[in-house]
Amino acid sequence: MTEHPVHLRPKLASAAEEHGAFDLGRDLSDKAFYSACYAPVVSMYFDQFGKVRACCQNTAGLLGDIGTQSIHEIWHSAEAQRLRSHLARRDMSNGCGFCQWQVDEGGTSPFAREFDRHAVDEVLPRWPTQMEFSMTNSCNLQCVMCNGDWSSSIRAHREHRPALPQVYGDSFFQELAEFLPHLKYANFLGGEPFLGAEPMRVLQMLLDVPPRAQISVTTNATQWSDRIERMCNELPISFVVSIDGITKETYESIRVGANFDVVMRNIERFGALTDGSSRHLTFAHCLMRPNWHEFIDLLLFAEDHGIESVGVNSVLFPRHLSLYQMAELELREVVATLERQDAERGGRLVRMRGVWEEQITALRNRLRILQTAAGAALDPWADARSLDPWEDEFARALRKADSGEAEELRGWSGGTVFTVRCDIGWRLIDGQKVDRPIIEVDDAFLGLSRLRREQVIGQPMSFVLDALQLTFGAVMEAGPLPGARPNRLRALFEAADGETTEVREILLEDDDEVLVLLSHRTTTL
Repeated sequence: MTEHPVHLRPKLASAAEEHGAFDLGRDLSDKAFYSACYAPVVSMYFDQFGKVRACCQNTAGLLGDIGTQSIHEIWHSAEAQRLRSHLARRDMSNGCGFCQWQVDEGGTSPFAREFDRHAVDEVLPRWPTQMEFSMTNSCNLQCVMCNGDWSSSIRAHREHRPALPQVYGDSFFQELAEFLPHLKYANFLGGEPFLGAEPMRVLQMLLDVPPRAQISVTTNATQWSDRIERMCNELPISFVVSIDGITKETYESIRVGANFDVVMRNIERFGALTDGSSRHLTFAHCLMRPNWHEFIDLLLFAEDHGIESVGVNSVLFPRHLSLYQMAELELREVVATLERQDAERGGRLVRMRGVWEEQITALRNRLRILQTAAGAALDPWADARSLDPWEDEFARALRKADSGEAEELRGWSGGTVFTVRCDIGWRLIDGQKVDRPIIEVDDAFLGLSRLRREQVIGQPMSFVLDALQLTFGAVMEAGPLPGARPNRLRALFEAADGETTEVREILLEDDDEVLVLLSHRTTTL
């Protein structure tokens, strides 16, 4: 097995100095080597599709796939080693663009810092010390910033997509039992973990594992039952309550399907189970356009009710909800209002003062970028905000693509080559064909014509695959195109009437977006 480059302890100071702002304030004294992020060395994140990642933010640099690999194989896979190697030399290009963006925006606490709490005394530990289980999209809510990959309710009622298949079978849980005794941390995310069969099964397994890991469950706090109460009493569970408004009106307008009063009662129940040492109660908050005005009220509530901390998620998509995708004049008013609130009530914040200041600072930095002459060049989300002109955007996309590949794809299909642009998190920015936009009402884009463009923007790329299945039939085969370079993929679909459709893709990536060239042809068997 090839090990990634290692910086031993004596070199840590110089490594931090070399990497400047990204490593500002880090204490790496318990690390055997330098890494920009230790997630792939200490943690495994199991998502709802059976993909295994280092963390929730990196959707591109996958470690492996439960459908084709064992947990042991994934932990020692070439893909995992590649990501470790990238991060050991402070290379964020393997799917780590979100943390790089946070630093570029002037943030001093990128998400990668979450993994600095783990001591690392060898290049590749035999076992991960943390596992994160986001194994299901089972959820009873339809939050406005969410999509059907994370909520079964949205998938069924808003998007009208088929349910996600169950990918975690008995063999997975049998092997998982080997890993659980080595864990120091087990985090459960969603969907809603207390509604998912898979996370509840893992929680049940943890009851029989000594020594027990510190357990964290991120919940929407809508669920309470005798089974949940019993499990929470028997396991050292800390609760992270997702709460996106502190007034009934704001909260229920965002977390569609939730009852604010029920949630408040359940927060009291969770609080009664915590002790501040092995069990904690914290909030997770999506700060965005519909709720920024009462952000300080939420922090004051947390202060007054013993909430230990509030973690804030930077909402980038959907675009119309994001503070970071506001125009300069809009964002200037937001920052000015927050500064007025700070002058009037900010002095009451004590434990939450750092959270408040960090978010104001981040938004000030964002505003500063928009106000500079070079702001557009520094802004990785500028393309996501621009809607016109389509012809210029398409020309730019084709200039970036290898024209030979586009022509080859057009010649193979005998038709149009579609261009889908994604951000570095594989969320759709836009889609085009030669002379006009293709993601809009009554203008078919491989099955997406039933959706309005604003519903598509910000959706994950898997949204396209689901739309293709609705249009062309069941997936027969998907994977690399035989004999082609790794960036060429294909999928075969079979309709009930005997037609077979092959979709081919060419993927081209750079530092801030992914370009997917798509075309298809249909034959009758």
